[in-house]
Amino acid sequence: MLSRLTAFVLALAPVGGAGESDPGLPDFLLSSTSGERIGLFNAGQSHAATVIALAFPGCAEAESSTKELAKLARADKSAAARYLLVSTSPKLEGSALQQWAGRLGVGFPVLCDPLQTLAQSWDVGSTFEVFVFDREFNLCFRGGSGAGSAPQKAPGAIDLKDVIGRLAAGVKLIRTAPSGKPLPTQLAGTRFEEINYHQHVEPVIARQCLECHREGQIGPMTLESYGDVKGWAPMIAEVVLEERMPPWHANPRYGEFKNARRLTDTEKAILLQWSDLGAPEGKADVSKDFTPERYVEGGWSIGEPDRIFELPKDEFVPAEGVIGYRYVMVDPGFTEDCYVQAVEVRPTNTALTHHVLILLVPPGLSARDAMDDPNFFLASGNFAVNVPGGRPMILPDGYGIEVKKGARFLFQLHYTPNGEAGYDRSRLGIRLAKAKVTHRVRSRALVEFNFRIPPQEANYQFEARHSFEQPVRLLAIFPHLHARGKAFRVEREYGKKSEVLLDVPRYDFNWQHTYELQAPVAIRAGDSLHLTAGWDNSSGNASNPDPNATVRWGDQTFEEMFVAYITYIDEEPAR
Repeated sequence: MLSRLTAFVLALAPVGGAGESDPGLPDFLLSSTSGERIGLFNAGQSHAATVIALAFPGCAEAESSTKELAKLARADKSAAARYLLVSTSPKLEGSALQQWAGRLGVGFPVLCDPLQTLAQSWDVGSTFEVFVFDREFNLCFRGGSGAGSAPQKAPGAIDLKDVIGRLAAGVKLIRTAPSGKPLPTQLAGTRFEEINYHQHVEPVIARQCLECHREGQIGPMTLESYGDVKGWAPMIAEVVLEERMPPWHANPRYGEFKNARRLTDTEKAILLQWSDLGAPEGKADVSKDFTPERYVEGGWSIGEPDRIFELPKDEFVPAEGVIGYRYVMVDPGFTEDCYVQAVEVRPTNTALTHHVLILLVPPGLSARDAMDDPNFFLASGNFAVNVPGGRPMILPDGYGIEVKKGARFLFQLHYTPNGEAGYDRSRLGIRLAKAKVTHRVRSRALVEFNFRIPPQEANYQFEARHSFEQPVRLLAIFPHLHARGKAFRVEREYGKKSEVLLDVPRYDFNWQHTYELQAPVAIRAGDSLHLTAGWDNSSGNASNPDPNATVRWGDQTFEEMFVAYITYIDEEPAR
């Protein structure tokens, strides 16, 4: 349809891993009528099958097939399959689309594809076509619904109910004729020509880009107005097409994360086409402000902090040399116990600050005693952090980090000279929990020291396991390697089984994400987390400080680490 969109569709990576699809179909990400962002892999492995139907509202044949599919889903009392309906109509979205689906008896998620991006990438040319994948996302069926009494059932078609029931036996790819009429793609083309900044692009920028690209944040330019964004339209299209922005490195096949930085396919198509059209402005609606409410003056991403604490004096950073970690104690003066719901660390000189880790020192414990206690660093001490590409922690209502009366903050400061001397006076902002806290949030560092990376080794791997003596519920995982880091995987092992919680196949030291699980994961007593890290110590790694060095554990960036910080809650509620 459109050259830039075609390039985007062709650039999508096919489903990978063991049991690759036949033929390979790319992953997708679309918004549902309820606001969820849903892709091919979301929660799919908990079902024997994933059934995805693309339907065009307004086509009688497509609506009839949709009704039959909804009936099949209602009859699936054992929830053997997961069902999704994707609307390919450019005109029907939101509540209107949900009402249409409701009239047809659809009780499963309905996704919006108004620009027909999924229809293009999956080569759908009719008003109704259904796809069935097995537990490993192998494509097992493609065609008309063939469900019950659906009209125009193709000769030799197999009922979906039969396909789903036979998946465990290893059904091969079956393809039948799709249902309905040819898909009216010209409507999406007309919709494309209407794209402008204020109506279409500004909401995407506000949702996906302003976190970093506003005054006082790490983005190299601000994107807070039409004037800001217009000049960068070609660059935005380039980084979106190449999937360099927004930065996110988790393999979508494993796990669901509430803080995922991913554009939907529709959002990508909007940005690409807007650039191709010459970045038209459109008419501004002064009644709408898309900027998230928590973005306040002063750059705080957690909203206006209740309390702000800063270093007692400016820290001088020389122009050259290797600087060891510095430790500075800050007394917040808490006179009563409290719970903290959000924390954010903000260096005043990001060019010289590699990271700031803030440790919570219990009352009565000296800084020296705290630093000499390994359990302090590995467990109770971790409170807040600022790392390259990291984000502040914002907990939901009912969750909080306990801070005892008389506790103090120990700032761990890591500065990296860049040829120009300067000063930093890092600050910590906190928001106190207003609602009753029912879940006390804790953190722990799972550390492995005993690796040894040989010189010129492009694919060195090392594994570690951590067993749990007490049951917990896992909230988030923050994998940490240095410049040679290549990959990181975290698996939960329980009995003789395992599941991948997080897979980062292309680790990037410049974007150190904390991956917040969509739902807490129960870890039972006796379960283990199996960690696998990979490094590239070869000359082919452009970020490698010295490919001829044998690399071991060390604090500095030219050394290496192997850490998984976990955030969790106890099974017992807070009292």
